[in-house]
Amino acid sequence: MSKGAYCRHCGRKAGRWKRGLCGRCYNDTAVRARYPSRNVWAAARPAPRPGPGDAAPLPGLPGSPERRDALADRAARGVSLFGKQGGP
Repeated sequence: MSKGAYCRHCGRKAGRWKRGLCGRCYNDTAVRARYPSRNVWAAARPAPRPGPGDAAPLPGLPGSPERRDALADRAARGVSLFGKQGGP
């Protein structure tokens, strides 16, 4: 086997599981937490969206200063900008 084929943690078994670990090391959550994912797409996932926003509809017409201020306030608080039925 080539050097990269061994487990990154114990170095004894074939590291064919995710993160380059053998099955025994991968199933141990303490060991698995020490080795980051090798998946290049894992870091590129978008951040989770905040939960539902205010139940009240946004004030004013689209593009009005009132509505922009309300959206800026929601963004500063870290809540969803639009409610369940609203949208951009």
